[in-house]
Amino acid sequence: MNRLPFSVYDFFGYLCSGFLFWGSLDLIWGCQMLIADELKLGMALFWLVIVYTTGHILANLSAFALERTLVHVILTPPSKSLFREDNSWRRKLFPGFYTRLPDITRGRITAKARAAGINTDGEPLFIHAFGKVKRDPITMNRLDGFINAYGFCRNMCFTLFLLTLILLLKTFFSSIDYAKWVLIAIVASIAMFYRYLKFYRQYSYELFVTYSECEEEEKCP
Repeated sequence: MNRLPFSVYDFFGYLCSGFLFWGSLDLIWGCQMLIADELKLGMALFWLVIVYTTGHILANLSAFALERTLVHVILTPPSKSLFREDNSWRRKLFPGFYTRLPDITRGRITAKARAAGINTDGEPLFIHAFGKVKRDPITMNRLDGFINAYGFCRNMCFTLFLLTLILLLKTFFSSIDYAKWVLIAIVASIAMFYRYLKFYRQYSYELFVTYSECEEEEKCP
């Protein structure tokens, strides 16, 4: 009962992206409903609910567009890229994301996985390794930190890209030139995408390294 009902991710993952979205729209259209000199308590609570709810919607959209579509379908998820050599255009654009685990570490992981009946990388190996390391509170605390970081970056990347499209439409249908803000938004979106890939890879990297260091099955966390 003494715990707050909101987690760290609620703030960084939902509230930040939701506030960025509505705050930007408020500035673009000059409504001064959210970005105002003073907000009464009732309106502040109303906007808190709207911003938080919008953050959840943006998180779902970003997870589908960036994670399940762009990364898992086009780029390759870390559960595969950490084990496979990739010399395509993808590695040239995202060299850090396609850096494999060291050969010795990969060998330890695949040997342990094969002994457990897992003969492939990707989702089956990830689920197997996660099932072993999730019993270690220290590891899970680090993994939760990476989840918060990559979730925040992913949601902000998608929100900034969405705002870029809105600014382009606003420029097209009005006499105001938003070219400067379009450039800022798209550059920031790309920067957040690279940060998202960094933390998304690091999440799987941390998980697999911990799994590889379990010397014996009974000694795993």
